[in-house]
Amino acid sequence: MRRMFLVAVLVGIVFSLRAEVNKEEFFARMLQKNSNVECISGKYEINMSMMGNIMKIPVNFWQKGNKMRMDMIMSNPGMPQPMEIYMLMDGQKMIQYQKMLKTVFTFDLEKLPENMKQQMKNNQGFIMNSDSISQLYQMIDKISVEEKIKDGKSFYLISIRDISNTGNISSTFGVQSTQQMFNKMLMWVNPSSLLPEKIEFYGDTDTPAMWIDILGLSTEPFSDSVFKLDIPADVKYMDMTETMKKMSESVNVR
Repeated sequence: MRRMFLVAVLVGIVFSLRAEVNKEEFFARMLQKNSNVECISGKYEINMSMMGNIMKIPVNFWQKGNKMRMDMIMSNPGMPQPMEIYMLMDGQKMIQYQKMLKTVFTFDLEKLPENMKQQMKNNQGFIMNSDSISQLYQMIDKISVEEKIKDGKSFYLISIRDISNTGNISSTFGVQSTQQMFNKMLMWVNPSSLLPEKIEFYGDTDTPAMWIDILGLSTEPFSDSVFKLDIPADVKYMDMTETMKKMSESVNVR
C-alpha cells in the first residue's frame, strides 16, 4: 500500500512538472509563429447566457493588414427578424451597415481621442496578432499558462483571473465589454497552430457567461474584393463620430 502511494505521488509530481509552461518561451513561440501571417479569415460564434437561454452570434471575418471585415447575425426572441450587420475597418474609418435598418453608420477614427483610436485598433486584432500577443506578454505576471486536456484534446490554457485590473483585455479578442462584466478569461490554445479555439469569460459563477467558439481559421490569401460591401443605393448614412466622442467623454468624466 505504501509503495502504491509513493508511485501515485511520483506520477502526480511528474504530471505537474509536464504541465508547467515557461511563459516567456511560450509567448515568444506564439509571436514567432503568428507574426508573419499576412492575412487571416475564419468563422467564430459568440455565445451569451441570458436569462436561462443562450444567444448565439455567428461571425465571419477577413483581416489583411489594417483592413478587416466582419459579418454577423444577431437574433433573439424579441426581434421580429435576425439583424444582419456588416462592418468594415481600415484603421482610419469604420462603417457599419445594418441591413434591417437600411442604414450605414460611419465613424472617422482619425477624429477620435487617442485612447479610443487605440481601442479600435485593438478590436481589429481578434486573432493573436503581434499586438494582442504583446499585450498579453505585458501582463505576464497576471497570467498563468499550463497544459490541459479538454474534451479529450490537448491545449495550452491561458488564464487571466482578474481582468478588471488589466484594462479592457476582452476587446483585444473581438468582444466589447466593460471591466465590471467579467472577472476571469480563459483561452484554450491549439498546441500546433498556437491559435485559440475557445475563449471563455466568467463572472461570479463557475460557468462562463460568454464564450467564443472558433469554428475555423485560414491563413490562405484571399482577394481584396472581400472588402467591398454590396450596399443598396437607397440606404441612409449617419456619421456617428461625434456621438462616439461624447460617449467617451461622458465615461471619462464619471
